[in-house]
Amino acid sequence: MWNANIKTKDAYYLGNYSIFDDSKKINFVKYPKNLELLEGIENENIVSRLKKLTDGWYTLQKQDGKLYFNDLRFGVMDITLQDPTFVFRYHLHRNESGELIAEQSVRNPTEVKPLLSALWNRILGRR
Repeated sequence: MWNANIKTKDAYYLGNYSIFDDSKKINFVKYPKNLELLEGIENENIVSRLKKLTDGWYTLQKQDGKLYFNDLRFGVMDITLQDPTFVFRYHLHRNESGELIAEQSVRNPTEVKPLLSALWNRILGRR
């Protein structure tokens, strides 16, 4: 199975392709960059470090009032969802002293089982 990632001005498009797919067309899922969510914190040290770490392949996401920085290089936890959780995701927030920090989301090992099953199905050409 191959993974294709396309970067545009405002979004990323991620798609998967298997040699067993019936169609030769790759279906891409769009992930908006949401760079406007960095307004006011774009020059903070931790943001610069995360941008460098991801080599520019990241999105931002507001969920339940919290700001998340998603590393796109390692994909998502569920390839069947339109709005999945990314494997490497960081909650950006201020600590008690007011410093902006990035707290990596903790993953439960049981989350991997459905992902492996979905990946196996995609390898076999099942969507």
